[in-house]
Amino acid sequence: MSLLTRGFIAGLFMILSVLASAQGDSATAANRLSEIATQLKEGKSDGATLLNEAVRLCGFSVWSEDRTRLAEPLTSPGLDLAITDKEIAGFAELYKRQNRVELADLVAAFDPIYREAGGKKGLPFFVDKLVRGNLFKDKQAPRLLASFLQDLARTHGEPNDVPVTMTSQLDPIQALLIMRVVTEEIRVPLRKAGKPELYASIHPEYAQEENPGWAEDAFAGGITGLFEEVVGGIGEIGGKVTNAVGKANALAAITKFILTYQFLRGEMTLEGKGQPLIRTKDEVAGDERTTVARFYIDGTGVTDWLKDNRKYFHILGLDLDTPKTGPLKKVETYWRLSQSYKYATKQLVQAVRGTTDLSRLKTNDAGEARVTWEGKPQPKKINPKKAMPVMKSVWISVSPQVKSVEVQQDLVDAVTGAIGIKDGPVGAISPIMEILY
Repeated sequence: MSLLTRGFIAGLFMILSVLASAQGDSATAANRLSEIATQLKEGKSDGATLLNEAVRLCGFSVWSEDRTRLAEPLTSPGLDLAITDKEIAGFAELYKRQNRVELADLVAAFDPIYREAGGKKGLPFFVDKLVRGNLFKDKQAPRLLASFLQDLARTHGEPNDVPVTMTSQLDPIQALLIMRVVTEEIRVPLRKAGKPELYASIHPEYAQEENPGWAEDAFAGGITGLFEEVVGGIGEIGGKVTNAVGKANALAAITKFILTYQFLRGEMTLEGKGQPLIRTKDEVAGDERTTVARFYIDGTGVTDWLKDNRKYFHILGLDLDTPKTGPLKKVETYWRLSQSYKYATKQLVQAVRGTTDLSRLKTNDAGEARVTWEGKPQPKKINPKKAMPVMKSVWISVSPQVKSVEVQQDLVDAVTGAIGIKDGPVGAISPIMEILY
């Protein structure tokens, strides 16, 4: 065997060894992300710590809100995008509370800005590439990100959420990661196309500093392919660039606005007699108990948050006022019981006759909604001499509904008013906030 041949084979083995090592590292990272998704769902450890590790494995840097670099990606090369430490803490809290948003709604919120920048294919095309197409790409960071988005979907327990499609319900972590990629890929080409005086004319406070956003200087898009299309569209929109840049700047503030949901609080109490509610032994309804659910904004924690994020509200053109605690008035609520909905014989309690539809029960001016429950009548009379008492539990859950346009606006008004935004969202941002809330 010639020296050249031996050298080629040695080089070949060296290349194969490096590739095998890289594949091993990728598999290890993917397995760890799958573990993190499960641990987040089970709530066995600190969610913010787990999410911090996950975003770094997916290729994100971690910055502070003042743009100080706190941690490097754990995957190389990374995405050249950053997530902030406050976003990690805030969205981990929202995840714990099981907030959800439909992916189609999230995409619809950004589509007008994408169209303004010259986009033609439609955002669903690019988002699909992000959450599914990158599972098969050769770049490690986008592949791990796509894998983690699917891992999170599998923990939802909803078959329609796996694989992630436009009709899937996203948890807050999925929403944050998708928003960070999509918004930066829309706005970065506009930022690069703009001139310093352009930003000075729109937002004077940013004339002397970097235009807000969370892409690093090396970020050149390509994660979804959206970046390239927006770059191609810049030349076509000419005089509209100024307007598009102004709207794109607001994208950097949307995740901050969503974090106001951290201050939404709910509590449920039982009026009158305590437990247990005694079900009868015959075909007549038993004891009654009334549950009261109250939803409100906790204004005590808002002041510092507004102070820290004031510049983002300036971008959105929002006028800040005095924060206060405020109830969610006239908002529909949705009630569920942890008992069979299919078999009446397995049901233990029911709402008293005449109760409004439990999927549309509105809160009053104090943000309260009441339901009176009664013991379900027995399907057959029981001989009291042969009956033995059995203690059972029925879990009651209730959440504010935001499905109708009217209720969306009610919730937006309640939230923005309580956190101290005097005039509410304006212009193109208003429908975005309504959809996301």
